[in-house]
Amino acid sequence: SFKENDEWWGKGFTEWTNVKNAKPLFKGHYQPRIPLNKNYYNLTNVDTLKLATVLRENGYRILIEMNKKKIAKCFEYADRENIPYVMIIGLNEVENNCFKIKDMKRKEEYSFSREELIKYLNNNK
Repeated sequence: SFKENDEWWGKGFTEWTNVKNAKPLFKGHYQPRIPLNKNYYNLTNVDTLKLATVLRENGYRILIEMNKKKIAKCFEYADRENIPYVMIIGLNEVENNCFKIKDMKRKEEYSFSREELIKYLNNNK
């Protein structure tokens, strides 16, 4: 868990903490919402954080966005800030060792293994 998150919200708190406790407020109100196979997203996905650490060690500035923004909004932000690459990492990418990166200048998307990704980024600095 993250120190600041634990201090502000309590140890292990995520948005799912509130969702799990939701109660229906009217007839037909489907609450609580439970993700498929109970795959509650985890702010402490170790593999994602390890990849972010490796990328930082290779000189990349990493922003981890966990506010559940729509992907289009993340791309718009990257365009405004002249961020050269955007990578979306979810459980599927980590489990399959297949990471998609979007080159914001060329407007092209590529898929790489973790090792290939770092080579690609280092060759295109």
